[in-house]
Amino acid sequence: MYVMFRKRNMSGQAAIEYLSIVGIALLLLTPIILVAQQHIKDLNNDTRMMLALEAKNKIAAASDIVRAQGPPSTMTVSIQFPAGIMRVAIEDRMILIEVPSAEGSSDLVSIFDYNVTGNISTSAGSHKIRIEAMYDKVNITGIS
Repeated sequence: MYVMFRKRNMSGQAAIEYLSIVGIALLLLTPIILVAQQHIKDLNNDTRMMLALEAKNKIAAASDIVRAQGPPSTMTVSIQFPAGIMRVAIEDRMILIEVPSAEGSSDLVSIFDYNVTGNISTSAGSHKIRIEAMYDKVNITGIS
């Protein structure tokens, strides 16, 4: 009977030791998990910014080409907008895309030496954009 009691007592000690080791391991892993989580958040912000920048650059390059060819030239480009685009403004001589960032928001701007007008949806995903040269401006619109 003494042997049975002693075995149970030792198994309780093993469980406590195991629990202690797991607890210490979790304490050591917590900072690593928090740093990894911050890096993932930064990577998501960078990806969002790069997708928006690529979309703006595609629109600007196509606008320059269409403007150089003159009316009635048109061009259709496919762009990819990330989730969370706050605003797209196409007016006067600029295209502005406002993207959320860690500091609040960032503005991506292209300025032209000619007038541009138009309207593009801010929804996430793939968009087809029609760019049309007119006599006094370039019109940029989203195609449904």
